[in-house]
Amino acid sequence: MTSPTTCSKNRRLFSRREMVWLSGTALLTGRAWGVLSEGDRKWAEAKLRQLSLAERVGQMMSVHKGVAGLREGLRVGKAGSLQVPRAGKTTARDVVEFNNEIQSLTRIPLITMGAVEAGMGKVAREATVFPNNMAIGATDSEELAHAAARVTAKEARALGIFWPGVTVADVNSNPLNPIINTRSFGDSPEKVSRLLVASIRAVQDERLISTANHFPGHGATSQDSHLELPTVDRTREELDRIDLPPFRAAIAAGVGTMCTAHICYPALEPDQKLPATMSKAILTKLLRDELGFEGFVHSDSLMMEAITRNFTFADAAVQSVRAGCDVLLAYPDWEECFKAVLTAAEKDGEFRSRVDESAGRLLAWKRWVGLFDAKPIDLESCLAVLSNPAHKNTAARVARASMTAVRGNEFLSSLSQRERPLCIVGRQRRPDPSHAALLELLRERWPEATSFELEVEPTAERLRELDGRAKGADAVIFLGFTEVRNNHPDSVRFPKRQAEAVARLSRDVPLAVLCFGSPYAVDGFPDARALACAYDKIPVCLSAAVDALLGKQPWPGKPPVKLG
Repeated sequence: MTSPTTCSKNRRLFSRREMVWLSGTALLTGRAWGVLSEGDRKWAEAKLRQLSLAERVGQMMSVHKGVAGLREGLRVGKAGSLQVPRAGKTTARDVVEFNNEIQSLTRIPLITMGAVEAGMGKVAREATVFPNNMAIGATDSEELAHAAARVTAKEARALGIFWPGVTVADVNSNPLNPIINTRSFGDSPEKVSRLLVASIRAVQDERLISTANHFPGHGATSQDSHLELPTVDRTREELDRIDLPPFRAAIAAGVGTMCTAHICYPALEPDQKLPATMSKAILTKLLRDELGFEGFVHSDSLMMEAITRNFTFADAAVQSVRAGCDVLLAYPDWEECFKAVLTAAEKDGEFRSRVDESAGRLLAWKRWVGLFDAKPIDLESCLAVLSNPAHKNTAARVARASMTAVRGNEFLSSLSQRERPLCIVGRQRRPDPSHAALLELLRERWPEATSFELEVEPTAERLRELDGRAKGADAVIFLGFTEVRNNHPDSVRFPKRQAEAVARLSRDVPLAVLCFGSPYAVDGFPDARALACAYDKIPVCLSAAVDALLGKQPWPGKPPVKLG
């Protein structure tokens, strides 16, 4: 349990206002949520004694469906957790059948992972997809954050998933952050903390494992750790003030697991080439000893280029365990990771003790979520949960509450009364049905408006055509898309030539800009009469945005980040 010394250190790191709020959080959540009972711990100790060293190492390995030798590896206990298949066409039947099969192969049940953000609809197409975290941040509603996470957790359990997904605890303090951005609740540590805790409570209400990513904070980066090893040059005081408060709040709420960041923090780790994932100073001294974290620590994927460009896979695995990682996201080189950790444990008694500590934690959490008593999933029961209309209605509530007028609310309210509005729908960099769905909604609900589809790289001929359409309009509304994507650092802005083509129209015609994606994108239109954000491109956000333009619903959201 957390020591009095740790509590005293945590108190010094919070402001008086944060301490008052966190005290209420602890009362609301119950400190025991996600904190294992003495019975769980003793049971895990007894179970651990029944496992070979290889099986104990296996508990620390997290794999996914695509790895070579999956089924044979599961039979001999080389994995403790597994990411379920997920893709646009994956059905509930696919997930249920897969989960039932793989659990039948193991002597010790696996913690199955959703490894997604924004709902189980990313795992099974019958399930619910929610707007991204920044949309939830725009609602500033703990009730909606809790409701969205509760639906996700209910659907996860119905699918046989015990570790539903990723809850981002990062404070997005860099507008050009190429990989967090809309995955964050916003740029306020206090807001991120409140909404994060509401999400954690919801997941653990369903007796599932909650998580907080990416310790000790990924929000300040200007680099993508999927591509390179970033460095955050903040002082310890800045980290305490900006990045660490959500993680402290998560710990106070009893969060089950923390995901590490493949980022260097010179203020925390003297070796400036060592990322948090491999830093004992960060994962043990800071996270466990100082902040009092009692759950299990899992690495981000060891196949990200922040790791593979700088370390061998075997060295990364062993160093991560020494630092304090309990679970290694080891795909696709699962076998190499397993052998490296097992060999180190066979040769080094201190390292073997670390393996025992980690395997014991995982066993205790498996008991806490009920894995050892779980029965095969019934598909009909699963589908009954996924088809609950209240779940989709919750997603729509979040979308409607997030619609945000950054400025020019009066102008936005006047658009439905215009006689000759021109709606310019920007295509995305990556082919996607969203812009086509938006065009269809506009034609169906706003037949008086003229619609124009603008390419990512419009030709001179198309630009002339656009100018001609704009001259006949009494208002122009640009509806553009951005998308935070791995390996695409520029994806948080509108395509350059597309944005330039729209911006110059504001000289002659009043312009409104509505962004489906990163709110920072609207800052590129200083002369626009109105700026608005819808945050996401999923159907409920498209629908809410069109209704708001038509005056059928208000713009109740508030920008979750500083703009302008």
